[in-house]
Amino acid sequence: MAIYKNKDIEVNVNEKSADVGYIDTNFYTEDKSTSSIRITIKNNKRAVDLSKTNLTPKLDLFHSDGSIFMDENINNVLPEQGIIQYKISDKVIKHPGKVNAKLFLKNETQSVHVANFNFTIKDSGITDAVSKEITVNIVDDAVRRIIQENAIELLGEGFKDDVSVELKNYVNDNVETFKGPKGDKGDKGEEGIIKFENLTEEQKLELKGKQGDSVLASPKIYTRDEYNQLATKDPNTLYFISEV
Repeated sequence: MAIYKNKDIEVNVNEKSADVGYIDTNFYTEDKSTSSIRITIKNNKRAVDLSKTNLTPKLDLFHSDGSIFMDENINNVLPEQGIIQYKISDKVIKHPGKVNAKLFLKNETQSVHVANFNFTIKDSGITDAVSKEITVNIVDDAVRRIIQENAIELLGEGFKDDVSVELKNYVNDNVETFKGPKGDKGDKGEEGIIKFENLTEEQKLELKGKQGDSVLASPKIYTRDEYNQLATKDPNTLYFISEV
């Protein structure tokens, strides 16, 4: 007989607030494939019949260690009664700390922010430290969503520095997107010939100038298999993992 840890919560779609807060639940890093959160979605205190809507539940998780997991798998347990269930994946449960969850109902043209809630994953004390992960379907969309919804505030001061670096990488990789309109062409100057070997040592040093800033390298995006096969994982390194 299987033993599961499940937490039942109820959320209500309304215009006042999506914040549910702490759901009074602690899971542990060794609760692999045995933990879940069952959610009843209501609107004006009546269950939302998910079988009569084309909106799909989407769940995003933001960990206190800086890890991000977008579009976690959701099961429609009893769609007519608005009941869905999130079985905490093994890749999520191994990250101890506070987890901020954001639940949406979405389709290609519509989106409803249903609820924000949080729970805690405690360290069982028998596993090694794990590296932070960012698991998304499309990196560009993830960065855009983080900015639009102010999710950085949920992740703490340390994550702001990490996102700043990744945004610099994104800008470096998409230079053409951020270029402004081309300016007017200036007047042609007088032609002349200057040979480097004819300059004095002082003039050569002046031409070299000060050392410039280093150019940030593009982030490495791993598949799940590539990430799992890494010989070592640096706890201070931010890993991007694509689930596509």
